[in-house]
Amino acid sequence: MDRPGVQHPRRTVARNGSSGTRAKYQVNDTLSYVSTYASWYTLSMTALSLRMPGELGRRLDMEARRSGVPRSEVARTAIEELLDRRERERYLAAFVAEARATYGDSKIREESLALADEALQLDNEALEVAEIRQARRPTRGREKRKVGA
Repeated sequence: MDRPGVQHPRRTVARNGSSGTRAKYQVNDTLSYVSTYASWYTLSMTALSLRMPGELGRRLDMEARRSGVPRSEVARTAIEELLDRRERERYLAAFVAEARATYGDSKIREESLALADEALQLDNEALEVAEIRQARRPTRGREKRKVGA
């Protein structure tokens, strides 16, 4: 039985007991939006079923309660952080391997040291120019007054 003022998923009953046509369309539009969003959200997700030791499951439950989010969200976040960390570790390992291979060659190492010396000279020149400009810059604000004057 429909009660006045209570919204049903497919129709709305107005306070006077008659069908509220305007409200019915609002509810249907909202349901349409929600179902469209839910469809997009679920289509963009991949399902995963896994078994875990009881202690790990208890820790997952505890973290979900503390955080106030579903267990699946805690698991998603943990998996994403793990994958990000591993990708970063692989990238750094490849970078270190390339650096070791490159700097192991004496010709490349000598060329790199020569470039570093040249860059150091340019850096020192830039610092000297900056110090000269800083010395020429007028002081801002009022000059300090001499005591007793």
